[in-house]
Amino acid sequence: MYYERLDTFLKSLNMTKSNSDYNLYYIDLGNNKTIFIIYVDDFFLIGGDNNKIS
Repeated sequence: MYYERLDTFLKSLNMTKSNSDYNLYYIDLGNNKTIFIIYVDDFFLIGGDNNKIS
């Protein structure tokens, strides 16, 4: 249930779920890429634009 709700939320932000790792989501806006990784109950957010990450 937790992952289903998180999946729905991330997809509502136009993030794409990776085909090779179900814990990785990404959005590619040309020069601006954002990666969201789920590990158990921790999240890692990586991106080049601090305004988008905020």
